[in-house]
Amino acid sequence: MRGKGRRKNFQKAQFSFFQSSLRRAGIHQQVEALQALGIADDILKERFGEGAGSHVHPKYVKNRILTLEVAHPAVSEEIRRQEEAIIFEINKRVGKPEIVRIQFILPGKGDTPSE
Repeated sequence: MRGKGRRKNFQKAQFSFFQSSLRRAGIHQQVEALQALGIADDILKERFGEGAGSHVHPKYVKNRILTLEVAHPAVSEEIRRQEEAIIFEINKRVGKPEIVRIQFILPGKGDTPSE
């Protein structure tokens, strides 16, 4: 029992040190945004199936807005219907309110988001 407690405390200390190192380096927000992208990808696959990967791609997070590249406007409409639940699940898994909104872009349209 005692060994597990020490290991857990050590892991917490490592994580805390890692987080503070990221903050000192000034990149903690970028790392958190990357984590949110990976989590968003997982959630989209869970909700819409593994085939979702060919129709929607999390691109970036900026100002707490998740931008998704969608293959067709109909895909964005389906995601929009579940937007609140998707955002809730992303934030729950990240552990803080990282995402407040989702916007969409179409391939080849550059970074001109659609609302």
